[in-house]
Amino acid sequence: MRFPGAPASRSRATVVAGLAASLVLLAACSDKNTTNINGLDCGLVQADLVGTWTVTFDAAGSATLTDCTGAAAGGNVVTVTTTPLVYPVGNIVVTASTTASSTTAVGGVGYQVIGSGANRSDELIANVEADSCLAQFQVWINGSTTFVQCIGGLDLTQRVIAGSCDSAEYPSSMVTTALPNTFCSLSALLRATATIQ
Repeated sequence: MRFPGAPASRSRATVVAGLAASLVLLAACSDKNTTNINGLDCGLVQADLVGTWTVTFDAAGSATLTDCTGAAAGGNVVTVTTTPLVYPVGNIVVTASTTASSTTAVGGVGYQVIGSGANRSDELIANVEADSCLAQFQVWINGSTTFVQCIGGLDLTQRVIAGSCDSAEYPSSMVTTALPNTFCSLSALLRATATIQ
């Protein structure tokens, strides 16, 4: 069938060209092992997150907890140093995460990482999205009894996340008047790098 006023040969040529272009695009987005849908797959696999995690703040500094969901934590100060926070591979658990509704998950579909340390069984909590390699991680700052929360993209080649840290979580165990956990903004942006070796 052709459109009124359009020559039959042009209609067929347009259809053939459209089908050819679709086949080329489909072939470019798939190989024998991986199908990349709309460029949304960053290639992340669980093994990319297994290893010793080290989180290092770029500079020592302090930030005040502001705009908190619970008033009890507001005004508290978080102080970070450049001393690396190391979570050995034996203390790291990596699991598939399919929902953001888990009580321990930081994010959605991808992988969740829990790292235990000397003070807590969850001193490191991270989530890396399978589609984009967007990563969120939080680390326990024992001297401030607060988690500092950072977000950045995972570089799969280097296995590094350059994080911008602008929020914090103050656990309910530290606040008797504001349950459950209290979430706050930080008055100053902190930067941290997480490396996986």
